[in-house]
Amino acid sequence: MISLRQFRYCIEVVDAGSYSRAAKKLYIAQSALSRQIKELESEGQARLLTRDARHIGLTPAGQVFYERARRILDDIEETVRQTRHVGQGARGIIRLLHSSSVTLTPAIGAVLNRLLAQFPGVSLDISKGSSENQAADIEEGRAELGLISPRAASAMVAAFTQAFVREMNALATPA
Repeated sequence: MISLRQFRYCIEVVDAGSYSRAAKKLYIAQSALSRQIKELESEGQARLLTRDARHIGLTPAGQVFYERARRILDDIEETVRQTRHVGQGARGIIRLLHSSSVTLTPAIGAVLNRLLAQFPGVSLDISKGSSENQAADIEEGRAELGLISPRAASAMVAAFTQAFVREMNALATPA
């Protein structure tokens, strides 16, 4: 069975670009690291890495594995972080996105600080996201709030209004 340790090892080998650098960073013998990668490839029934004297590369299967493994490990880290917050008495995390065209002004900061003061069990995670993608991120549960540019907001309001008018016309049409 594939282990999370093998996920980490494979990612580190790719990121380091060599077994020796990865082994040093992971504090394990290079032979043990190589054995773990071979076991991972055997279990997955696919070669993940190409190797020559100076370079480590990803096979197509390795590229898929690398990207998915990185996401899985990131999700596990986020799960542990949220669990830790709840275990420490926090009741949740609000993920706020803002586009690069929206400046987090002192006024916005003051509003957020007041909100957090009212709910001491809540923490705020702020990150950047494009105005165009924020609605999807919120809808798919990757964020709870978004700050978007006025131009993007106008486009979203126009799209919503058009959809609403179409629905109202459909409802108002006699059957």
